Amino acid sequence: MALYQFDVLDSTNEYMKENRKKFQDYDIVLAKNQTAGKGRRGNIWISTEGMGLFTFLVRKQEKEENINYMKLPLLVGLAAIRAFQKIKKAEYQFKWTNDIYLQGKKLGGILVERRENDFLIGIGLNINNQIPLEIKHIAISLQELGEQEYSIPDIVLEVVEQFRTLWKEYTSGNWKEILTEINKINYLYGKRVALRAGNLFIEGIVQQINNEGEIEIMSDGKIKSFAMGEVIRERLIFPLEANIESFAKAYILKEASYDVIICLVGEFNENWMEKLETLHLKVEKNISLEEAMKKYQAKSFLDFPNIFPLENYSEERIKKIAKMFV
Repeated sequence: MALYQFDVLDSTNEYMKENRKKFQDYDIVLAKNQTAGKGRRGNIWISTEGMGLFTFLVRKQEKEENINYMKLPLLVGLAAIRAFQKIKKAEYQFKWTNDIYLQGKKLGGILVERRENDFLIGIGLNINNQIPLEIKHIAISLQELGEQEYSIPDIVLEVVEQFRTLWKEYTSGNWKEILTEINKINYLYGKRVALRAGNLFIEGIVQQINNEGEIEIMSDGKIKSFAMGEVIRERLIFPLEANIESFAKAYILKEASYDVIICLVGEFNENWMEKLETLHLKVEKNISLEEAMKKYQAKSFLDFPNIFPLENYSEERIKKIAKMFV
């Protein structure tokens, strides 16, 4: 296991992909910054100084023909959490299929790519970086927890070493014990979620991760299993009034990545309905706030009037944003 360090790369995954013949099993490429990092489904991964941005190589072995490599993200997530527990004790959790959580916020993400018989495990961890204000409600760094700086290379090496140990456990037939450990830190367990898998959209209560590494969701009285899919972000029912300050608040929450459902309050003439279209949000016109909350199994904005990021917006700043709707 060798560690190759760079100040800047376009993407650690791309670099290893292009040069993978030069690397050995568990070799690591680590960059201080990435200019073109990516997440799942081709999403751009924005990197900031102090993150642990790295990729390591796992080669498929002939003796492992019957191994299910679809479980790799689960094993990598558990390996990262085992590593974090050695560095700083805390209640880390794993969010199916590829995220590491702490205190209900994202601490890191995983991207697994395959080229022929090579698996490239890309990981981005929030270690010493400062989380931007606009995403503080959904992301956290290890530095915030420990109030100290950590050695990024040491953490990266520990993560890969933990994965190497875990991979031996897995290929030796200990998946049942590993799965039990994963389900103990299952971030989604018991939560009502909306999941999109291809053209399918389903809502329900998350159960366990099953023996195949699939997420189980109780929906319409039946347990349904999914090998892949995207869990939709947190929903919020917003009672929109016919004034521009109310529009500005809905816009701010949308930009902060809440899944905002508009519930109209009061009379909306044609002029206001035109403004409403500019928000590009789901709108419920003829139901009460309570009915909308029940329908979407979501929180009401009225119960959290100072919800992030609005708590950081002054009245003057909100009025400035509201001018967009004049």
